[in-house]
Amino acid sequence: MSLLKYQAPPKEILIDMHVNQKKSRTHIEEFFGVTGPVVIRWFKEYNIKFIGRKERSRPTVETLINLHVNQKKTIQEISQIYNTAQRYVTSWFNYYNIEIIRYRKKRKLKVSKEQLVSMHHESEMSLKEISERLGVSDVIVGSWFEQYDIEKKIFNKNSPTLKAEIQISEFVGSIGFKPIKTRSVLPNRLELDVYIPEKKFAIEHCGLYWHSDNRLPVAYHAVKHQYATINGITLFTLFEDEWIEKKPIVKSMITGKLGVSKKIGARKCQVRLIDNDIAKNFFRQTHLQGAPNKIKIAFGLFFNNLLVSCMSFGDHPRRINNNEIILQRFSSILNTVIVGGASKLFKYAVTDGTIKNCNIITWSDNRYSTGNVYKQLGFIKDQELPCDYYYVKGQQRFPKQRFQKRFTNCPKDKTEYQFALENGYSRIWDCGKIRWLKTYNKNEQTLT
Repeated sequence: MSLLKYQAPPKEILIDMHVNQKKSRTHIEEFFGVTGPVVIRWFKEYNIKFIGRKERSRPTVETLINLHVNQKKTIQEISQIYNTAQRYVTSWFNYYNIEIIRYRKKRKLKVSKEQLVSMHHESEMSLKEISERLGVSDVIVGSWFEQYDIEKKIFNKNSPTLKAEIQISEFVGSIGFKPIKTRSVLPNRLELDVYIPEKKFAIEHCGLYWHSDNRLPVAYHAVKHQYATINGITLFTLFEDEWIEKKPIVKSMITGKLGVSKKIGARKCQVRLIDNDIAKNFFRQTHLQGAPNKIKIAFGLFFNNLLVSCMSFGDHPRRINNNEIILQRFSSILNTVIVGGASKLFKYAVTDGTIKNCNIITWSDNRYSTGNVYKQLGFIKDQELPCDYYYVKGQQRFPKQRFQKRFTNCPKDKTEYQFALENGYSRIWDCGKIRWLKTYNKNEQTLT
């Protein structure tokens, strides 16, 4: 039996083999003909630290700097050179404290300017058709047009989605503005369908098919809304069916947001308690969400004996106590702003009306409202709600509540969503909502 099994070789030999030659523990065991525990004992006696496999295979700092900084190799390319995972390459950079540079390879143009002009201007192919012909995304084709400074034209006007965008743009133009369609304002080249730069206002028209979660990420609209807000842009996210079915209401909302609506002072108006059916009919004509199913009480604002604004309240369907009520709707006649109207109606409701001593809750939809009207009424932001969805089929949109299992023939072994997909439905997501709260202070006998 070899004496080396009882006596360790010189420390310098072990250091040279393991540290300099980067021999593994297994290789040292085989070289000296001993077992693993013996080699471990030797290293402990000499206080030699074992070097792991990743450390033994790590290139020198000079090599990595040369590859990454001088040769501009990406992390992916370096991992391919060393035939290892990208996470190991990243760990090498972290070990040496080398800053990782995010190189973006410049995309080579696959077609000439003349070819693109010929396809777009002469053959009247849309960017979408060009992208399908060339086998690339329409975003890439759009970037080529910008690099070549090629004028973009609109074709295929029979497309419902494109037709709606043109109609919206033409309407905005008819009230004195010059809208543009652009990808240069928001990050990641997100497109604004109709943008009015001087007003920092944009309209996003969402085709129900093209904007469903079969085509876009679930949070697409919410993220786009956040990017717009960060850049100081008010984004009005409009669903396709809203433009088709409620065009006058949508146009009225646009004129209001652009500040070109007719104005009436609330001081010239009188508040009256109105019949619930009258309120419902008013909301169907003036509010994008239509009328609530059940109204507890409604108040109207009258100008020269004409109902010009309305506010309704109702019970919460999941109300825990009797000291809570919902502000359901508030709207005014089309293309008109009642200055101070919401404040006058609300004040009457909580003082002279029957909405007394109650906590009041309501919601604003990020698609078309910032909730500023509720701030002015003294509400506080109670909760930010995540994006929610509707089911869509063709050019129709349905509330998700209709698809609960108790209302359908969905089998027990399938989810509501699986059953909806099998029946040809998909989902479209909104931008989230905000819950607003106004609590009643019994000590002060006033709303706070």
